[in-house]
Amino acid sequence: MLEDAEPFDVNREVAIQEQTGKARNLQRQQEDLDLQSLMDTAHGRRFMWRLFDLAGVFRLSYAGEATHATAFAEGGRQIGNVLLADVHRLCPGKYELMVLEHQSA
Repeated sequence: MLEDAEPFDVNREVAIQEQTGKARNLQRQQEDLDLQSLMDTAHGRRFMWRLFDLAGVFRLSYAGEATHATAFAEGGRQIGNVLLADVHRLCPGKYELMVLEHQSA
């Protein structure tokens, strides 16, 4: 328990940080595998294209004088851009295939 811990136990703090870092790495690896599995299927690529479209990845967020609307759209676009960067990092060939499939649909 934290109450029982010495306040200046550096070794315990380092161990906790290492354990937390390992857990984050494992979670990130699982998320990468999930995205790769999704991009391995035609229906997964269609789903990702729909997410990119809903997020507004391929269009401007600017909404004129409505700064709140622009900010809101830009938030969604940022999420889409993170996913797009992950796709490019993990499976760039599948991105190209997704674009070709979308153009031929």
